[in-house]
Amino acid sequence: MRVTKYITLICDELDAIISDNAQELKHAKNFKIRPGIAYDKFYMDRVEGSYDQSLHGLIHHLMWERKYYHDILPESQISVVSKMVKEEPEGIYRPDHDDLSISLEQCEELDDALNDIYFNVIKHVGNQLKEFDFFDDSEFVSGGYID
Repeated sequence: MRVTKYITLICDELDAIISDNAQELKHAKNFKIRPGIAYDKFYMDRVEGSYDQSLHGLIHHLMWERKYYHDILPESQISVVSKMVKEEPEGIYRPDHDDLSISLEQCEELDDALNDIYFNVIKHVGNQLKEFDFFDDSEFVSGGYID
């Protein structure tokens, strides 16, 4: 499954968010943003621990809001994501190996595709945040996203 298009689209959107908020981020000396989606509060430098308010959460909600999931996932999984966005907004979608509506092979392919998206977008954002002198890259380094 080719996901390069979605990696590029998400990276471009996050680059714009960083650029549009650069002065505020520098002033506050943190990476809290309010992009107007989901619960509207994410930390772009949070990549470990809970998905709540994390970069993973932001990517997940962008994929839902921009309908990227609709292009990537089979129809049976769109309702799963929809329910999750409404009932568990602080989580992220991952294919369920026990879900009988998709084959194990399909589940693994989706998992690989989503891992590819998350890894490459987070790596990109980590490199973009290096421009800020107060950026602590330790979570990105320990997660293997940047050297």
